[in-house]
Amino acid sequence: MIIRNASKASLLTSQNAAGRRPAIAHDRQDPTTAFHPDFTMRDRPPTPPETLARARRIALDNGIRYAYTGNVHDPAGQSTRCHACGEVVIERYWYRLGAWRLTGDGQCRSCGTRIPGVFDGSPGTWGPRQLPVRLAPPGRSGQD
Repeated sequence: MIIRNASKASLLTSQNAAGRRPAIAHDRQDPTTAFHPDFTMRDRPPTPPETLARARRIALDNGIRYAYTGNVHDPAGQSTRCHACGEVVIERYWYRLGAWRLTGDGQCRSCGTRIPGVFDGSPGTWGPRQLPVRLAPPGRSGQD
């Protein structure tokens, strides 16, 4: 998550500019997610989409194969692509999954490259639906 004036995005930028690459695991799913002011941190502005796109580009340029943006509308950057052929293998649209181009054991359907992760067939049916929540008063468990 990138929070303005509180994140290390500028550190990543300076490392990239200096040609130094931190020790990173290049085969991991790496979401760069937006901050939205809420609850106790309402004194910071939301993360601009341009900042997320820049952070994603820095991650990709530094060898992270599966960087994507989250918590923001970004059709170009919110999906996971196969590092070998460039095909979208996990399509995301906000919190909804679209195309799922992985085999049951996590291989790209276009070229057969194994995508790191734990996959069990096709994705579930969850998504951007709202579920009712019952809040209990302070000091009560809410289970009565």
